Amino acid sequence: MSDQKITVSRRSLLKSSGMLAGAAVTGGIVGHALTTESASAAPQTTKLAPPPWKYVKLDPNEVAKQAYADYKVRGCMYAAVNSFFELLGKKVGSPYTVIPAEMFAYGSGGIQGWGTICGALNGAAVVLGLFAPKPDLALLVDELYNWYRNTSLPIFVPEGGEKKFLKTTPTDVLCHISMAGWTAEAEAPAKSPERKERCCRLAADVAKKTAEILNDYIKGKVPENQKLSGLDHDSNASVKMRCDFCHDADEEE
Repeated sequence: MSDQKITVSRRSLLKSSGMLAGAAVTGGIVGHALTTESASAAPQTTKLAPPPWKYVKLDPNEVAKQAYADYKVRGCMYAAVNSFFELLGKKVGSPYTVIPAEMFAYGSGGIQGWGTICGALNGAAVVLGLFAPKPDLALLVDELYNWYRNTSLPIFVPEGGEKKFLKTTPTDVLCHISMAGWTAEAEAPAKSPERKERCCRLAADVAKKTAEILNDYIKGKVPENQKLSGLDHDSNASVKMRCDFCHDADEEE
């Protein structure tokens, strides 16, 4: 087959699949961008200073209200982060007004529905990491996560919302375990409006607790090392979650 026929054949294939039009548009955009860039100086950018940043005290109740509203926009992790960005943006301005919190929407449902780390806790760790250096960060995260595992939740009641809402103790930081425990107790499907409302309120609780921890932290209060319940982790000190949910405590390695 000649080179000309090969070219025509491939061109026909691209056209029939709709790829040719997309390639032409993309090529035009890229070509325009390159031409524009080459004709002018490179844009000036300002690099943000690495964390830790200075934290400004926030009202935990306002953070909770903002997180509750944000959950309905892009889920739990987004809510935990954007609640701080919104309020800090109003008080401080940049960089909170320019960082796209939408990038944290990936954490919804334990990372896109995979049921791993609770999205609200994932987002809260992001927030804590902006203001606390190691080893303080580990202590603040331990304080939050241990509180979450051992507290009857949700506590937050939205304006006009049902006050007698079922509470359960999550017992673990994994979305699947936390949610499954609540849905079993509530006898509600995972995709029910009641379960969604539970996680919406939970995001508000986590955001509020995170604000309380940071408000104490800027006063010089650093949590002590947490005594974490679960298996004996002497053989692997880096593991903090409870292993006995998935592994037999008496199982020999």
